[in-house]
Amino acid sequence: MLHFWYMPREVPGPPPPPNEREKRSEGEPAFYHRAAHFLEGEKAAGKAYFQLQELIFEELPSTSLSVYRFAVVNEELHPEPWWIVAILGDRPAQRIDDQIEAILAPGETVDLPPQVLIPLILRRAQQGQEGQWVKRHYRPKKKP
Repeated sequence: MLHFWYMPREVPGPPPPPNEREKRSEGEPAFYHRAAHFLEGEKAAGKAYFQLQELIFEELPSTSLSVYRFAVVNEELHPEPWWIVAILGDRPAQRIDDQIEAILAPGETVDLPPQVLIPLILRRAQQGQEGQWVKRHYRPKKKP
C-alpha cells in the first residue's frame, strides 16, 4: 500500500553522497529525507502522514517536499504490516525540519534502504510532471 502527497518546486535527482550533502552551501537546495516506522500501526502512521500533509500545505511555496505512507509486508518475519511514513525533497528551513521531527517522533526513526528510497525519488520525479499538487492512494488487493 502506498499513500503519497506530492508538492514539488523542481524535479530532484538522486540524493548526493552524504559527504557532498555536508559540503553544500546553506542557501543551496539539498536532498532531504526522514522516515519513521509506526509500531502502533496504520492509524498512528496515518496521523503523522496527514499532519505532514498539512505542514507542507501551510508552508507552500517555500517547501518542496513529498510525503509517503506505506506498509511493508513480510509475513515470514511479522504477521502485521509495518507502517512507514517518509518525507523527502529539498531540505526545508530548520523550523520546518524541527516540526517534521516532532510529527515523526511517535514512530521509530528508520533509514530507508536504497531499494525503498530510490523508487520514492523516482515516483516524486514522475509526479512532478503532473503538477504541483498530486495525491493518490493505492491499496493492494487482498489475497483470497
